[in-house]
Amino acid sequence: MAKFPGASERRCRGKFVVPGFVDAHVHLITGGFALGALDLSHVRSKSEFLDALAMNVRRNGWILGYGWDETRFMDVSSTPSIDWLSEDGRFDGVKVWVIRADAHAAFASAAA
Repeated sequence: MAKFPGASERRCRGKFVVPGFVDAHVHLITGGFALGALDLSHVRSKSEFLDALAMNVRRNGWILGYGWDETRFMDVSSTPSIDWLSEDGRFDGVKVWVIRADAHAAFASAAA
């Protein structure tokens, strides 16, 4: 057991002390993807989510998005999905691939 001089020793009272454990990490593939993708971390509603994607529609290109978190949405309790894109109409024939903030969920448009 390590000894702590002075006041620290009195506060610890001989107990074992370890530094805080912090799990700060990045997954290389999704972290790299996020750097080049549309940042969706700021969206707070279904309409903001769809508008952010629609503003990035490129003819014959892809919309790549990363970072949405539906628990922050104020207007819906559902998770973004291909149904949202299909219902909207602005994404007909558009290739969309978006990944959730934790990279544990994603979806693609029908065109993708």
